Amino acid sequence: MAGCAGNPDGRLVNKEVNGKVVQILTSMCDPLRYPKADIVDLYSHHWEIEHRFREMKQHLLNNELTLRSKKPERVHQELWGIVLAYNLLRFMMAQMAYSLKGVEPYEMGFKQSAICAATCVYSRALRRGNCPE
Repeated sequence: MAGCAGNPDGRLVNKEVNGKVVQILTSMCDPLRYPKADIVDLYSHHWEIEHRFREMKQHLLNNELTLRSKKPERVHQELWGIVLAYNLLRFMMAQMAYSLKGVEPYEMGFKQSAICAATCVYSRALRRGNCPE
């Protein structure tokens, strides 16, 4: 599969998922080195990661296109804060789900859980009299 300039090689992988045929276009052309099952598995993991990034951007950053920080070290700190908040919220969701019978963490809505957590933090701050403005 030698490609020439302007015509990159590609491979179309078909896989049936839940009764629907899913097509994945990849540049990993060698079927012996990159089996179809591995490509489909990697794609599903990739999709989960993209979904988690979307949750962070939409629900923790309120769809803001830019971060508040301007200096590189502060941007780094802000990004780590977002990742930390996301993982803490996911951990809390898992704890809540496991405390209920028959509920799995993936069945809980991220947006609703984020709103609930923010409300709890805000109401505690109000009771203590040190609510942020």
